[in-house]
Amino acid sequence: MDIDRKPRVTFIGSTEQWRARKHLFRGLYELPSESIFSWLNVLKETHSFFRKECIVIDDSISAKQRLADLQDSIEKGVIVSDAGALHAVDDAVNSERFGTDITTGESPEVVIQQSTVLQPAMCHGDKVGSVVIDAMINAVGEQDDIAVVRRGVDPIVEWDENGYMIAGAFPTLFMMGGDMLPSGSFSQGLIDHLMRYYDGRFENNVTLIATLFNQMQRHAAVRKAARASTTHAKTLQKLGQLASGVEFRKSLLAAKNNPDSPAAKRLNASLLRILSVIGGTIPFSPFERAGTRPKLAAMRFRFGLPQFWVTVAPPEQDDITLHRIMLLRQLNAWNDEECTCGQSQCRWVQLPKNLKGSPRLRLSISNKCPAMAAFMFERKMKLIQKAILRCPASHDTKKSRNYTERESGAFGTVARFNGVVEPQMDGRLHLHMTVYGSSFTPEILTRGATNEELRLYIAE
Repeated sequence: MDIDRKPRVTFIGSTEQWRARKHLFRGLYELPSESIFSWLNVLKETHSFFRKECIVIDDSISAKQRLADLQDSIEKGVIVSDAGALHAVDDAVNSERFGTDITTGESPEVVIQQSTVLQPAMCHGDKVGSVVIDAMINAVGEQDDIAVVRRGVDPIVEWDENGYMIAGAFPTLFMMGGDMLPSGSFSQGLIDHLMRYYDGRFENNVTLIATLFNQMQRHAAVRKAARASTTHAKTLQKLGQLASGVEFRKSLLAAKNNPDSPAAKRLNASLLRILSVIGGTIPFSPFERAGTRPKLAAMRFRFGLPQFWVTVAPPEQDDITLHRIMLLRQLNAWNDEECTCGQSQCRWVQLPKNLKGSPRLRLSISNKCPAMAAFMFERKMKLIQKAILRCPASHDTKKSRNYTERESGAFGTVARFNGVVEPQMDGRLHLHMTVYGSSFTPEILTRGATNEELRLYIAE
């Protein structure tokens, strides 16, 4: 988007390359006016939001011409640059994501990246900041900017009309409206169902995923705060008075710039005492990352130092199930009994030759289905837990087993393991694990090492 909120396209390459390859990028900005207005007229009759609000579709020639003019302005305003610096940045980004061989050779496939960037766990520098202070600065804001929010006569409330609101915001995804959707938050089961939809229409909509992710965090914050407010009313009132103070923002900024100062330590301690009453953490927030540290400390206290530190980054672009589903979507062969991709005995050698021989093509396909790639990642993690670690969860085995009853895997007999799933800058998932191979606590081992009777018994 430019300063006038008009979409702009930047192509890194020569003008001749843009003329030869612009048809590959046309789907990113194409505005098919005839199809758009045809669908709007259908939604006007079938969608509950359109019927309730009595929305009238302006399908006049002038309205269609405005869309055509916008598309023409996008094509005419394409910025084509062949600067060496831009090529270097583009190659560095692609090499980090797909490997150094991705920049060699010509390929007709356009690799579309859908990035998800989370707040980093820590900043690089010579000062160690406080997660609590950084989070409060993000909540309060560093500046005094005021956003004007106008409230209508009959505002939409997410807790009562969330399905109605989501269906109105995404009419092409929920074509029958919001009557069949929940009035409040979407359950995890419903979200999984949408992300597993057969044609991928929901997982390919980045705006819908961002909306559901935003609602998940905000609704979790409201629920957890409401749960604690009834029992810690005085403490929360103290937090409100502190945050409303004129000097509070200045104190936060001073503590961020000088985290080792006595004032910063006092502010950090007071905030920790107040914020600790909120209860559970918010998903994918700095507080959730801070909450994992006590778990790691408890594991170390119980099982000692981990024997192994394992990082798992499975190549989801080479998952055969993912490519079988994508081929079924492409061929629309879900009910075709003769299609090889729909058969359980389908193997890698039966996939198309161009797919097997082109890593870039497989990467471009996996990037188009982020939710499916995440499901494949989850499946591989369960396989690693059961087949390699041989340390299944109690809720899977339906019984508790002590250390002597466990089977040995690739890392020996595993007593416990602790894993953290992290997204990279481009959205790909990887897992960090600490593997503990003993159920004897450090205290027991220390006592046993100094016990002469036990040493003699072992020696015999």
